[in-house]
Amino acid sequence: MDSIGTSDGLLEPRVGASGPRRDAPRARLLGIDQRIALAVRSLRGDQSVTGLASEHGVSRQYVHEQKRRAQDAISEAFEAEALLPGVIGHLPVTKPWLRRVIVSAALNTHGSVRGIREHVQAITGLSISEGTVFNALREAVSKAEAINDAEDLRPIREGAHDEIFSQGVPVLVGVEPRSDYLYLLEPSNNRDEASWWAALTEKHERQA
Repeated sequence: MDSIGTSDGLLEPRVGASGPRRDAPRARLLGIDQRIALAVRSLRGDQSVTGLASEHGVSRQYVHEQKRRAQDAISEAFEAEALLPGVIGHLPVTKPWLRRVIVSAALNTHGSVRGIREHVQAITGLSISEGTVFNALREAVSKAEAINDAEDLRPIREGAHDEIFSQGVPVLVGVEPRSDYLYLLEPSNNRDEASWWAALTEKHERQA
């Protein structure tokens, strides 16, 4: 870019329409941590905008933009506290937190996949698919099975067995009477003697 001549001499080049386009490739290489650090340093003011731009290989306009975004974020955070004086804390909506909400809704409300999806949308404003709910529940079941299979059932010497139904499907249940410890909860197509024998034998082989 050419310098601009005046009667007083040469001025610094101005960033025109072509500035951001030349700056964009280098700016896109900056990761989020680098952009945050750049914004913090520009807010701190311990180095000039020109120096920060030169150090990071970006334009002054880009530095000003990161500074503005940081200032907006800070202002938004304090404005939210001012609007809600009764707030006792802020809870970031992350993917692990969202999975916890889904599993909690399934366990505590016994809701359907569609009902859980609507529940999450009602409390977070996020629109998630039924597939997201199903995958979160499947992951939770897989983790729970691993924990259950690691339990040592050898101390159990007697059990009380019965059958319950979940959504019309028989479930074989085993409880240790002295402690009310639930050691068997197995869905089964049948409730006959062979089904009970298979369920108890498999449980014994996995965990005894």
